[in-house]
Amino acid sequence: MENEDKRFIDLARRSYEKGVAVYTEFLSEAGQSALLSLKLDIKPVLWGGFAGAERRIAIFGAGAEQAPVRLMKIEPVSQKFAPKLCHRDFLGAALALGVKREMIGDIIVFENTGYLFCKDTVFEYICENLESVGRAKVRCAEIKCLPQGAGPKMQRENVMVSSKRLDSVIGAVYNLPRGRAKDLFNEKKVFLNSAEERSPAYVLKSGDVISVRGHGKFIFEVQEGTTKKGRLILSINRYI
Repeated sequence: MENEDKRFIDLARRSYEKGVAVYTEFLSEAGQSALLSLKLDIKPVLWGGFAGAERRIAIFGAGAEQAPVRLMKIEPVSQKFAPKLCHRDFLGAALALGVKREMIGDIIVFENTGYLFCKDTVFEYICENLESVGRAKVRCAEIKCLPQGAGPKMQRENVMVSSKRLDSVIGAVYNLPRGRAKDLFNEKKVFLNSAEERSPAYVLKSGDVISVRGHGKFIFEVQEGTTKKGRLILSINRYI
């Protein structure tokens, strides 16, 4: 990780000193967390092609509108006879072309069609060479945005907790004992707004995005009220 930190620092310094925009490849949540923990000459913008993306590139010296990210639609030539395709099928097909994982962002599967975000440097190569996914023959084309209805699905829920401490809320959302929820912090599995969170006692604020590796992801919305016994009723949006 030291080499990765040094690379982030070098990119930020180059952007700051030369006044140019520079970009990373797609970063995992752990990579984004490592980046956000550094004291840099210039604050990066994280963008994965759409709001809520998990894998995102870091942009130094420019906004998200200048991100070198393109969106590819990958659909079976004959949907009628195509097998049911999943995320693993689309990712495996792209990686089989020799494309590195860090060049590919999120892949959304909607109505048996894959929507793949990637760096612009590999877009043409994938588009020209990807001929099949699983047992289905496919065609590829660039589109500007995800179709309506695609993207992460969320479900609004209410949970009852004793406080808005992060460990308490995680335990309630994922039905975990308080001790197990605390263990997740020691195991470095809890991310708050893309950065690793080490404090179980953190008090959630409206709009906070919480990701727990191995369990899922949710957004804390608001406190709806309290029960007669004084427990808090919190509204969350859970990714499903």
